[in-house]
This record gives sequence, C-alpha cells and structure tokens, in this order.
Amino acid sequence: MPAFARGSGLLSGATASVYDALAAAYDEDERRMAWSRPVDLGLLFSFAKMVTERQGSGVVGDLGCGPGHTTKILAELGLRMTGIDASSAMIARARANLPGATLAVGTLLHLPALDASWAGAVALGALWHAAAAERRTTLAEVARVIQPGGTFLYSFVTSGPRQPADSVYFLERWLGVEVNLELHLLSVKAAATEVVSAGFEVIAATQREPLPHELPLRRGFLLARRR
Repeated sequence: MPAFARGSGLLSGATASVYDALAAAYDEDERRMAWSRPVDLGLLFSFAKMVTERQGSGVVGDLGCGPGHTTKILAELGLRMTGIDASSAMIARARANLPGATLAVGTLLHLPALDASWAGAVALGALWHAAAAERRTTLAEVARVIQPGGTFLYSFVTSGPRQPADSVYFLERWLGVEVNLELHLLSVKAAATEVVSAGFEVIAATQREPLPHELPLRRGFLLARRR
C-alpha cells in the first residue's frame, strides 16, 4: 500500500500541500466548469432559497471553498458568505477571484465560528479525503456552528467503475498534476446516517453520474436541516 493510502485526510499537512500544487489548474478548471453542472446548480439554488427564506441574511460557510467559485455563485444568489480552506494557495486564488470576501485558511475540524452563529453551510467535496473519524468530527463542528433550522448542503463521492461504495479510491494524477490522494467513497445511505448522527435531518438525497471532464466517480448530495 502506498504511503499516502495510510494518511489522514484532513489532519495531514500533505493533503493541503497537494492542493497548493493543484491550485492553479483547479482554479482554471472550476472557472470553466462551475456553471456546467446542472444538478449541482439546482441544489445550490435550492439551498440559497431555503437559507434566505428561513434565516434571512445570516452568514453561510463554504467549507473547503477552494478558489471560491461556489462561494461566488452563492454570493450572487444573495447569501453572505465566508470561505474556509486548508490550502493557502487555494485561499490566495479565492481572494483574487472575490476581492473583499471573508476568506480564511483553516481546518474544518475546528471551525472559526461561535455556536449557532451561521445560517447554513455547504461542503461540496470538502470531505472527500476524510476517513470516518474525521468526517464525524467535522460534521459535529458543522452542526455546532449552524443555527437550529439552518441548512446544510453536503456532497461526497459514492462509487465508480469497479469502485464500490465504502471503498477507497487512490488518485495519483489529477488535472495534469501528480498527486497522492485517497478518496473515501460513501453510499448515500451511509452519508445520511453520519449527517443524522451529527444533528441534522435529511430533506433530500440524490446521486448523479460523473460528467465527462470529472473524475470517474458518482457524486452524492444531501440537503439537510439542523435539528
């Protein structure tokens, strides 16, 4: 087993370093493709509507915000956004893409927010590399900072060709860059169980096939409300 396969997804500085190296290519890819994922966009619109109708102008966190393209979409939908990412290079890209936005380098295991201070949060791919214990810790943190009744949109990878749910997908090259990453695949049912255990109720759950330009893994989505 390669060394990276034994690593810890969110706690490992190596993971942030990989995303530092990916930042330029990832930013360019997202710049071209952020508006080309109809299922994802539909869920973002639904999320924004739910937040606006229930919590008004409260702060919304974009967890693992990367270069900030999802943050920008949600800001354009009227939400007051704050973005957090472990990669300093990704945050630098986000600051260039979103001048004046509230953005910070930080770990999702300890969110820089007071209890029940956010109207909602999105985590789109932010926990791909997190093992079960790290997912539990992060989801508990998300539940801690979201107000009762607040909204959470969570995406993850579920399965792929010869790659069943509840397995690990090893990624050695991505966007033309050599990487050492492991992706933890979850069934929609398993992901929902973790989200419910953290303190949410699931409102909607869905899965889509990968688009031609994406990694060959299905994406799962949960739209949930803080109990």
